[in-house]
Amino acid sequence: MSLLHRFTRVAADGKAMSHRPAQPPSPTHESPKVITEIASLAAQGRYAHAHNLANSALEHAPSDTGLLFAKGSTLLDWGRFRESRLAYEEAERAGLRSIGLYRHLGWAC
Repeated sequence: MSLLHRFTRVAADGKAMSHRPAQPPSPTHESPKVITEIASLAAQGRYAHAHNLANSALEHAPSDTGLLFAKGSTLLDWGRFRESRLAYEEAERAGLRSIGLYRHLGWAC
């Protein structure tokens, strides 16, 4: 099971999501749906489709930390570690601060 899929499964169970900051910086209410779709595609091994969906969503909401985290997680699962690290660092610059982010960043490194 992919890292991103495990994250969205926890989110669907209604438990606290470790990668979200206290004040959600998400500029769009559609991002949870898109993040779930990205996770589903990644869990199926359809990394290119998941990556394209993340990039498309980020065109409309470039500082959405949830989308940036989803992009980084897709790239991490895909084995594209350098790009994953860059996406996680971008999420941090956008305001994401969490143990989950730093754990994933460490795995990418």
